[in-house]
Amino acid sequence: MVVDIPRLRLPLSDRQTLAEACVRLAVHDIVSQTEEFVIEAQVQAGSLSFDLRRALLEFKRSGHPSGGLLFQGVPVEPLPDTPGSADLSNYPRTR
Repeated sequence: MVVDIPRLRLPLSDRQTLAEACVRLAVHDIVSQTEEFVIEAQVQAGSLSFDLRRALLEFKRSGHPSGGLLFQGVPVEPLPDTPGSADLSNYPRTR
């Protein structure tokens, strides 16, 4: 059985808001400052559009048979190399 993954295309306004939120999140190390990161992520989620928040909450509540939600139009910066091991203590931070 093949199940299509639902797709969510981000409008320009949400792309900009998401990029700004990522800058604010980047000051928190997700490994050593997990609580601060999660709180900031929840605060930043409030700045997303009503439609995007609704779609995310509906997915959180009901899920989808595919188990996924595909975002299109997500802003990304150049990515660093993939770490050679799970030990991130020596991994260079970009911010």
